[in-house]
Amino acid sequence: MKSIFFILAFVLCISFTFAQKKSEAKISKEQATKTVLASIKDGKIESSELEKEDGKLIWSFDVKVAKKIQEVWVDANSGVIIKTETESPKDEINEKAMDKAEKIALQKVKGEVVKSESETKKGIEVYCFEIKTKEGKIKEVTIDKKTNKVINV
Repeated sequence: MKSIFFILAFVLCISFTFAQKKSEAKISKEQATKTVLASIKDGKIESSELEKEDGKLIWSFDVKVAKKIQEVWVDANSGVIIKTETESPKDEINEKAMDKAEKIALQKVKGEVVKSESETKKGIEVYCFEIKTKEGKIKEVTIDKKTNKVINV
């Protein structure tokens, strides 16, 4: 019974965070999608999400072109493409692993991730997330890369 409540609380938290970000975006997902597809001919969008990267609210798209994945960032306020790069399969796996770790960090500390990085601390590979709480405080959450366990808050 507790696990059902935990799952429900987690889903509501993620939904609220997405809805809050979506209300901040001036460019809709549909508008951003048109911009990406106009820029990358013969591309097929594999996934997209609204997220904050480098302090900016962006629409992030993974676009399959031939056998490669292009990551395209569209500024959610101006609609301008601000970054395009080819991801290797390894990059894609690492990105998904960091996204999973970020969700775990946000379960531990509610707020908005303002900085994330991958590093080695005391011989252990970790993800470090700086999270700004609704009170405006910055808290760092460190997560072990191998186990996805929270090491430190």
